[in-house]
Amino acid sequence: MASTEPGCNKAARLARLKEIRDVAVRLEEQELAFGSLVPPDADQSALEHIDQAHVGRGDGAATLDERVGPFYDTAALLERLHVSSDTLDALLRIGDVLRVISSDDCPLFPAFQFGQDPLPLPRLRDVLAELDPGQVDPWGDAVWLNAPAEELDGVTPATALRLGRTEDVVRLARAAGSFRLE
Repeated sequence: MASTEPGCNKAARLARLKEIRDVAVRLEEQELAFGSLVPPDADQSALEHIDQAHVGRGDGAATLDERVGPFYDTAALLERLHVSSDTLDALLRIGDVLRVISSDDCPLFPAFQFGQDPLPLPRLRDVLAELDPGQVDPWGDAVWLNAPAEELDGVTPATALRLGRTEDVVRLARAAGSFRLE
């Protein structure tokens, strides 16, 4: 999804990839220190699509992109949702849409949060309010929404929301949010 954001040129894209790699390296270090983000008995078929060329290379950008991406830029998302920028701003304010910001200040919108219809995930607002009420870690929120959870029978919170298991996901987000250090 090509970016049409001001200042999002080739150098900006390279800076964004460096930021993503740095975040992914920190996530990998956390996994080593605190245990895997993926429960050991999670459905491994969901993880089999990982590009083997990146495994073992320490390529953090690929790791984070596998966990969160692909992404829409603002122009592509406005087109996808058929809404105005004012409407998108309102959706962001109330928490119905998750936005991450790259190191070069380009807003990115993880595509996993939109279905075929293209409605946002049901009750994403409630989940994010429990998981990250201060909205201090949108990248972490995106990773959490895409990490298979044992409490959800090995599916990701994003998938569970699509399947109608909204109360389970809100409860899990509340528990995860209670461990945040702010």
